[in-house]
Amino acid sequence: MTVSQPVTFVDAAAADAPARGLPLAPEHEQPFAPPELYESWRSDGKVLVIDPPSGRWWIGQSSRVEQGRDKVRHVNTLTEPVDPAYEDYPVMLAVIKNKDCNLGCTYCFAEADTTRAYLTGEKICSLFHQILANFPNKQKIVFLFSGGEPLLHFKTIREAVARFTEEAEPAQRERVMWGIMTNGTPITDEVAGFFREYGFNVCVSIDGPPEIHDRNRPVLNSSRGSHAKVEEKLELLTSHGLSYSNICTIVEPEDLMPTFDYQVGKGRRNLYMRPLRMQGRQISGEGSSAVEEYFDTQHVMASEFLRMADRIIEYNRTHDDKIVEQTIANHVRHLIDPKKTFMCLKGPCGAGAGAKMGVDWEGNLYPCDTLVEFPELQIASATQVDHSRDFAQLFRDSHVLKQMSGRRPEHIRECSQCHVQKFCGSGCTATSYSVHGNLRSPSDRCDYERALFEGLLWRFYDQPDSAPLLLGMERSTKRSQWARPSVLEMCTGGAL
Repeated sequence: MTVSQPVTFVDAAAADAPARGLPLAPEHEQPFAPPELYESWRSDGKVLVIDPPSGRWWIGQSSRVEQGRDKVRHVNTLTEPVDPAYEDYPVMLAVIKNKDCNLGCTYCFAEADTTRAYLTGEKICSLFHQILANFPNKQKIVFLFSGGEPLLHFKTIREAVARFTEEAEPAQRERVMWGIMTNGTPITDEVAGFFREYGFNVCVSIDGPPEIHDRNRPVLNSSRGSHAKVEEKLELLTSHGLSYSNICTIVEPEDLMPTFDYQVGKGRRNLYMRPLRMQGRQISGEGSSAVEEYFDTQHVMASEFLRMADRIIEYNRTHDDKIVEQTIANHVRHLIDPKKTFMCLKGPCGAGAGAKMGVDWEGNLYPCDTLVEFPELQIASATQVDHSRDFAQLFRDSHVLKQMSGRRPEHIRECSQCHVQKFCGSGCTATSYSVHGNLRSPSDRCDYERALFEGLLWRFYDQPDSAPLLLGMERSTKRSQWARPSVLEMCTGGAL
């Protein structure tokens, strides 16, 4: 099977690359010329045809390739892609993020410190009210506490949630969902009771078996691992009748299958294997050698994810307790879902534009929680938020959001020529900016995305029941029901 040539990553400091920092406003830009049809021929006489600008695709016998070419110019095999406006997005994710933590994870961007000042419960409650009042068109708003480790400030979180619940009208409370992403170690009976009382959606980070988890997630300023403590706290959650999800960060490709087997062996069926992203300590701690190694292993990482997908298909065909792995499920949806609902595989991604926002430990407002390490990408300072009579006006006036609204594949040279541009949406804005230093740079993992999307398309053809099975559905599920994500899946990719 032939594949496209790997993208050459732009050196943001090069003379012919955009200057570091914010680019020209999108209204002054013209899209790059679109590429021709992409074709991948297999030795068995099958061919995959993709129309990059529209995202339409076709697979069939090489003898019918002319018919396939005609089809992708007019209609997708499964759906006709559309690009919904984010003001119509039914859900918003608002992340309250602190940076201090009690672990020293090797890949985190948080400055591991347990003494930093934090927002008061009263201030956080005020933000809840402002967000609800200024985004009335949202059916649901998910308030998510993240970090660092948010439970280091449990008393503040409890005060904010209790205060809001007491002050809010019933209709406001109905619009709110609560979530938290934690390393699990600070969970106590009191914390678990609080989660249960307010209906929290809980996500706990665990990177697989002890030998992998403890390598990645040691206790702060110690060589001691945290795996045993995390598993103890997961049992505590279960004893309180609480369900939870897990995020497993996959640092090395060879970590994926042992982590998958460990989680499945523990009886966990809703999984999120998140491949490492190049940001934070991963860059600052090891420098350019880590970045080079990261890019060199992307094809291997994609191959391992496809191997995991094959295992899931095989398991789900014969078992009622279906496994859903969210990275694969999100990619499947973006091949078959006309609305492309998962924001992190969409360009523009919706950060700050009606789908997501982040608030840092001082009350400064950002388009996304993953951008809080970049002060230059702030929407508004804490002072501006405090004194604003029109919270939504801060978003309308933001120079940063005007730039981000134009981060589309057709405005990025490398992405405009890529055959999976409509499926990956140019990748995560935050990690792209972290690596390249510019909002008009390509994804930090182009080779991975191309190999993964293309591998899934071939599986759709070779195993017609693979799409519903990878979404945790029965083989007989109708196509019209394949790509219906929940509210939480839309805004967190299944992390909650």
